[in-house]
Amino acid sequence: MSFLGNFAAAQSARAIGQYQKSIWDNEAKYITAQRDQKAKVYEEVLKPQLVDIHKTQYSDFFVKTLKTGAEIRPGTTPYFNLLKFKVNQAFDVAMSDFNKEVDYNSMTNKALMTRSKGEAALYTGLMTARTEKITGYGSLLADGYDIWSEG
Repeated sequence: MSFLGNFAAAQSARAIGQYQKSIWDNEAKYITAQRDQKAKVYEEVLKPQLVDIHKTQYSDFFVKTLKTGAEIRPGTTPYFNLLKFKVNQAFDVAMSDFNKEVDYNSMTNKALMTRSKGEAALYTGLMTARTEKITGYGSLLADGYDIWSEG
């Protein structure tokens, strides 16, 4: 009669594996939602704010340069200073975009790894269930053999 316990253990192992997989899948969905939310906040709030700040800073720098009385013509130092200012600002935006992309990819990888933990939990549960079933069938056959051999 121990086979009944093995069959019950098999059913429990399968249920536990499926439950653990659902937990990991929900965690992966949460990470993915966080990733998408952060990307949207960057694109719709932070990056436009950075660009606006850059515009204001450039305007201030441009006006200060004009107040010195220097002529701003291509090939002159004031022109090169303004150009360098713009290049530095473009670099800031490029670095922000790069950091956003790295963060996005990192969170995508984290979600994938989390989802794979769920697959592993399900696989473990199914393998444990299979082992318990085989043990139960072996026990059932052994009990049947004992009944037939006594008689």
